[in-house]
Amino acid sequence: MANSWGFDFSQLYPPIMSAWGKYVLGWINPTEVSTSGTFSLGQSCDSNEMIIISEGYPSGEYLLIENRQPCGFESRRPQGGLAIFHIDSN
Repeated sequence: MANSWGFDFSQLYPPIMSAWGKYVLGWINPTEVSTSGTFSLGQSCDSNEMIIISEGYPSGEYLLIENRQPCGFESRRPQGGLAIFHIDSN
């Protein structure tokens, strides 16, 4: 799920691991969100903040949301934004 060549194809700036990879390895403990509202997330290059939404999805299915910005190893990323992963672990 990552481009080992990096965003500038030099192999000097590989992207960080995806939200799903970090979650499955137990490196992060996402915040469970089950109501509407306003939420904030630190940039994933220097924060372990992540949101998980399972409300309204069948068992084993959920969304993982992280804030990917041009920083750290991903400083060559052309632009930032939210990465939303739809996971079906079944």
